Amino acid sequence: MIRVRVQGGMGNQLFQYAFARELQERTQYNIQLVTSWYTRDKEIGRKCILDHFNCKYNVVPQNDTYR
Repeated sequence: MIRVRVQGGMGNQLFQYAFARELQERTQYNIQLVTSWYTRDKEIGRKCILDHFNCKYNVVPQNDTYR
């Protein structure tokens, strides 16, 4: 399994999603997106907008992230 950490604005999120999808197709591994960056600090002022673009992805549970 490969985890891709998503952070930043709309352009960064879409690029990171596209990268994860391409990586999944090339390697045949399951891909999960780590979106905890948006919930850990309220001062960021950004939201994960991938749902608005009908992107299909698996999200890593909050308590299951590690480096």
